Amino acid sequence: MPIVVVVGLVLLLNDLNADIGIAVAALGAVAVASGAALGYFADRLPEFPRARRAHRLVPHRVDR
Repeated sequence: MPIVVVVGLVLLLNDLNADIGIAVAALGAVAVASGAALGYFADRLPEFPRARRAHRLVPHRVDR
């Protein structure tokens, strides 16, 4: 979906004959908005279950 937005924005800026500074600012704003949206929704994802430690059948002891 973000690729479609960027392509649409580039086509719109080309049709408007936008200056390079405006194009960079617009693409930067899309990048910031996309990153903020990903961060917002990634924070709401459930955590992965923790891996269990493997237990050895024979305990390992080092006596020095």
